[in-house]
Amino acid sequence: MRGAARPDDSDDMSNQPRFTSDGGTYPRRSAERRPERGGRRRTFAIVALSVSGVLLAGGLIVGAGLVVAFGFNVMGDEWVCSDGDAPAGAHGLYNNCYAEGSTLPAGVTWDPFGNRPMPYNCKKDGWAAIERTVTHRGVPNVEKDCVREGTDLPSRWHIAESE
Repeated sequence: MRGAARPDDSDDMSNQPRFTSDGGTYPRRSAERRPERGGRRRTFAIVALSVSGVLLAGGLIVGAGLVVAFGFNVMGDEWVCSDGDAPAGAHGLYNNCYAEGSTLPAGVTWDPFGNRPMPYNCKKDGWAAIERTVTHRGVPNVEKDCVREGTDLPSRWHIAESE
């Protein structure tokens, strides 16, 4: 019987999965073919790389911000008071700004150094860094300021050493 279908052959050619000796079906599903990978080790590696990437990106952003800030000298033109104002106060604390030439309230005197760049910004032409040692609650500290070159300094103030 050539060409004639035998009843046994119909089961062999069907779309039913074949069974193997270990009880599983053949062909195996794709997930079953892959070897099992180290779950904890892989998860740790992914988390570690992710955290490292985030920290590296954050560091680059902060670093770029500092480069821009120092490159454009954002704080480099900061003064004690605005243009047209000068510092004044009482008891040696000159932390208020008043219009230059105005009449000051009772007990308030002009700061002897006048309006000036902030102490960290004394490297301008015509300005000098000055300092004095002060003691607050038994702890000595160096107080820094900025003054026009050639200005007579009050007692205890002296020109700061070059940095």
